[in-house]
Amino acid sequence: MNGNLGAIVKYKWLLIMSVCFASVLILGFAKLDTHTGNDRQASAGATQTMQPAAFMINTDKIMKAMFPEENFEKKGRWYLTKTGGGQSYRIESIIPGTFIDKGRNELLAVVYRPGTAHAEGFYHLYMAVFDNERGSMLSETAHFFADHGSYKIFQSRDKDYVFFAGSVTYNGLTEWDGGLWEAGAPWKKKWPETDEYWQNKAIEFDQYGLRVRKRKLLPKKDDGGVIPDYVWDYAYSLSWNEDEAVFGSYIDDHEHAKQAGADGTIELRFAPIPVEALKECKPEEDWILAKSIKCDIINGKKEAALQLYIDSASGKPAESADVMACIQDSGVFWLVGDVSSFGLKEISAEIADKTYDGTKEIVITGPLGSTYIEQKIISYDFEKGKWLNILRMGTPQATDLKSGGKEVLVAASAGSIPTYVEMYQWDGQGFGRANIAEQTGCDYAVVFSRTVGDREKWLIETGRLQQGVVKEKQHYRFEEGQLIEEQLTAGVE
Repeated sequence: MNGNLGAIVKYKWLLIMSVCFASVLILGFAKLDTHTGNDRQASAGATQTMQPAAFMINTDKIMKAMFPEENFEKKGRWYLTKTGGGQSYRIESIIPGTFIDKGRNELLAVVYRPGTAHAEGFYHLYMAVFDNERGSMLSETAHFFADHGSYKIFQSRDKDYVFFAGSVTYNGLTEWDGGLWEAGAPWKKKWPETDEYWQNKAIEFDQYGLRVRKRKLLPKKDDGGVIPDYVWDYAYSLSWNEDEAVFGSYIDDHEHAKQAGADGTIELRFAPIPVEALKECKPEEDWILAKSIKCDIINGKKEAALQLYIDSASGKPAESADVMACIQDSGVFWLVGDVSSFGLKEISAEIADKTYDGTKEIVITGPLGSTYIEQKIISYDFEKGKWLNILRMGTPQATDLKSGGKEVLVAASAGSIPTYVEMYQWDGQGFGRANIAEQTGCDYAVVFSRTVGDREKWLIETGRLQQGVVKEKQHYRFEEGQLIEEQLTAGVE
């Protein structure tokens, strides 16, 4: 990369820390009295606040503790400053967990502020840890900022960590940076050791860790442009190890695909997906109960209710409002989270045995974007007495695919480019995920059907892209965990 460009990127993100923390993506600290403060899982920028049943600190005190020099005026869910140009802050999430001391009842407060100029970054997050019982702030306030950013909580046996990833684009070139942070006074970067790790790489969160992409430069055009065209090719995945609190498994699906595909048949590898335990909560004051669905998961022996709430704080009309969901079980509420960004109309709830053990799961499907539909499968753990999210998948595609007599769930992109296909199957312990493009060593994948005789046959197309043009196209059928090459007759594609 051009050295001048790198210097400009670092300069425009405002280096506000000591040199030892310098990077393209900056984390700043506001040094506050950690005893003056009082008052969900978020990944990829979730925006809803979750209040656990034992929530003891009010949000006004959180804001006062994290920003002691500001004088706020509250309007709805926003805190507006009365000085400094009237900046707007919003508490995005309050996440119970173990961030500093295992023996303490702790909360991570996450505050969002939109940037107003490209020079300062358009996405700002502030984070601090609070003692939920004593009302004191236990950490400094960490300040993350970028043009576009997202974060995720990674849990380990002893402690929870924050991973923030962000990107900045300057003159058409996008740079990424990110890191795993341990909260405290001060916050400490746990991984990676050097900022150079992310040079020419991009970061994605997935359900079992991180997915890393590498910049691939395209042939230079004769148009006088300084910045070359490029794409982000899949490079490898890093699996989170909860026992050791490290990204331990280096998974290179392209290399796996080259080995497995030598004879034309690819044995798919389904990576285990971590289970998400639902947190106890209390519905927000702004939530209006719109629908209650009875859920009998084991023939009258265990009943609960799926409660759907209109989030009135958004100011949208009911038919296009955000919808939040909770499971109500014996008077206790368990937070499911966002299930729709377009009202109740497109939400579906199904009670079905997806784990083949005689106990039914709650399957919730709803639109969270103009082309993105998300499906959540909620299960009850009888041994621990808790509700679990055992699968969260995007844009489900209805097929009749099976493996070992069990249904194979398929997700297919409906608007993102390059297109993707992901398969999920239950192995008796949990769901596993296989990304088809990655495991065939290709740039894209598409699932489609064609009629053969009186039945519908599902096929997958994969291929490589060169300057937006499809190259090296291949077709497969899925059978018992394998992709088997399929030759299409003329005129079918």
